[in-house]
Amino acid sequence: MVAVTIPNASFAQQKKLVLWTHWEQNPDFNKWYADKGKEFAKKTGYESSGHHPVPGYEAKYLAAFMAKNSAPDIFMGMTHHWCGQYDFCDKMPADLAKTYDENLPKYMAEVGKWKGVRYGIPIEHGNFQQMYINVDMFKKAGLNPDDPPKTFDVWLRT
Repeated sequence: MVAVTIPNASFAQQKKLVLWTHWEQNPDFNKWYADKGKEFAKKTGYESSGHHPVPGYEAKYLAAFMAKNSAPDIFMGMTHHWCGQYDFCDKMPADLAKTYDENLPKYMAEVGKWKGVRYGIPIEHGNFQQMYINVDMFKKAGLNPDDPPKTFDVWLRT
């Protein structure tokens, strides 16, 4: 996810943030974002405009950013693509970036960074799939956790 900074504004003046997602096929996840947006609004005074699933999102993102009109404040995209190729992102606020950098697993620390600067966060495993192995369960099953199956077919034969 690539995020932009929130300007220093008075909380008396309501600010509306717009989030575009590409998950129109996942209403439960989009509802979670809407609920978190309401919590965020209560804590900060920044209202969430809703969490709009955007079919054909890449072309729509590109058109909105190039036109410098109607672009979302927060959107889901690959940092190396949107910051690197198009230069359409602002770095994450330092305090928030520090929180993520201190709490993300070390192997995921670079996800969401461009040239060492945090712009976004990992939002799902699609491009960065990870698998965790419960070592005790592997051993109970007679498997060597230091030499796990390398493919699904090998795993099925084991």
